[in-house]
Amino acid sequence: MRRIKFVYTADCTSLAQYKRIIMTDVLREFVAENLWVYEKPKANMRIVCVKTYMSPGGKNKYREKQVFKICDTMGIYAMVLQENEYKNSRQAERAKVTNGVRYDVLRRDNFTCCICGFSQGDGVRLHVDHIVPVARGGKSELENLQTLCERCNSGKGAKC
Repeated sequence: MRRIKFVYTADCTSLAQYKRIIMTDVLREFVAENLWVYEKPKANMRIVCVKTYMSPGGKNKYREKQVFKICDTMGIYAMVLQENEYKNSRQAERAKVTNGVRYDVLRRDNFTCCICGFSQGDGVRLHVDHIVPVARGGKSELENLQTLCERCNSGKGAKC
């Protein structure tokens, strides 16, 4: 188990989690109170992180100290903000419709178009479509997905 010490101790299992802990718990308040950090630092501030590990039996110990300049952590903060923006984006929502989800929707709808009733046997190409479009806040959940043929889907667009 790793422990990272700032003002407090937190458990981390990955670098991404480590970055999130730094940004969310320490710097968010600092940046909110001291917006001048983005332009020109007025102080040579540093964050000291100490990682320690002790095996369950107590025989092996590990300790590493790392010092970060506040301007370096601002870059990490910007990366975390970008990650959060992507997670809430339309592209990320559409990516949740995997091949497995597509198959489940097609099987649920008996491989037929929900509007006109045509199936692949009738020579149409089937699509999995959002009932409430992602552009209008629709989620990629089974309840919001339907099977449409290419003709019905192209005519529908983002009208719902």
